[in-house]
Amino acid sequence: MALDNYGNLQTSIADWLNRSDLSNVIPDFITLAEAQLNRELRHYRMMNQQTANLETQYSATPTDWLQTIRIHLNDSSKSLLKQTSAEEIAKLRDEGDDAKGKPQYYSHIGDLIEVYPSPDLTYTIEILYYQKIPPLGLTPDTSTNWLLTMSPDVYLYGSLLQASPYLQNDERMAVWGSTYQGAINGIMGESDNTRHSAGNLKLRIRSY
Repeated sequence: MALDNYGNLQTSIADWLNRSDLSNVIPDFITLAEAQLNRELRHYRMMNQQTANLETQYSATPTDWLQTIRIHLNDSSKSLLKQTSAEEIAKLRDEGDDAKGKPQYYSHIGDLIEVYPSPDLTYTIEILYYQKIPPLGLTPDTSTNWLLTMSPDVYLYGSLLQASPYLQNDERMAVWGSTYQGAINGIMGESDNTRHSAGNLKLRIRSY
């Protein structure tokens, strides 16, 4: 069976577990696998960028935000905002009497981005970030995603691993865990090679 959509993935998980009574919990195994993947996987296909107006001290992160890569002002300066701690921003704000100006620093507080100085006018920022893996099964339009298409083994073995505590002491867990980790390492390696290969290219000019 092709592991090309949410329904086929559920069927395959049931087949691998050799159980026909898990239809109510298999979606939970997949959801738990996605949560673990979001913690462990950083792939170039997860990179996304958005622009937004920056007008106040706090701004909301994108709804699919997972981890910030960089933030810069989308103006002629293209200035990068430096990431620092919330404590350091509080210290800077106190030392500067909370003066407003062109933002130079940012920090994450929950689902918010805090900047310092607070904007003295409306700026446009561009945020490059890792986005969450689009979850399967939320709507009929989410029966597949890029990760299931590219690496169905990660979804399968990740879901089987999440089934192990439910099944209790399944002797196959070590094999599933090893295979899952190998798949994760392969995906991360492929992503690193793709992202950095351009930096290794050299222009060669033939002499005559």
